[in-house]
Amino acid sequence: MTMPQTVWLGLTHAITEDWRVMAGGTWTEWSTFDEIVIELEDDGHIVQPENWSNSWRFGGGLEWDIRQDWTLRAGYEYDESPVPVKNNTARIPDEDRHWLALGFTWRPDWHGVEVDFAYTHIFINDYLISEKEVFTEQLAESVTGVEGDLGNVLNGSYDSNADVWSLGIRWSF
Repeated sequence: MTMPQTVWLGLTHAITEDWRVMAGGTWTEWSTFDEIVIELEDDGHIVQPENWSNSWRFGGGLEWDIRQDWTLRAGYEYDESPVPVKNNTARIPDEDRHWLALGFTWRPDWHGVEVDFAYTHIFINDYLISEKEVFTEQLAESVTGVEGDLGNVLNGSYDSNADVWSLGIRWSF
């Protein structure tokens, strides 16, 4: 599988000794993801068009060292979906996302141990799909020679959000 190229830029600036501001952006060349091709044992294949678009992610955040052993973090990110509305499918559901994140680092006096905790809530825009199964229509056309609205159709809607919790322990020695 060939993955798309990505360009990422991130900046951090110390406002004071205790406060830092961060910003970043990522561009991903998803337009190279044109289709999924499944090779069959009988030398046939199934082609599922995807036709994704290039996408951007932008984010920013703050860090605050409230004490020498505690750092608090907060941030926001906008993550643009690479899937055009007309290409939304049940297999790869996707839509623009807004990320809100909070976290901290605690540095107890335990010989290089640091504890990181983060919580992120991802708001995902609702969207509709109306998807026709490509393979069924292609098969029907090859058997009957008739083009048309043959094939299974899936109509639906997505309403989703996500919560991400993380806990990490680092030990430097």
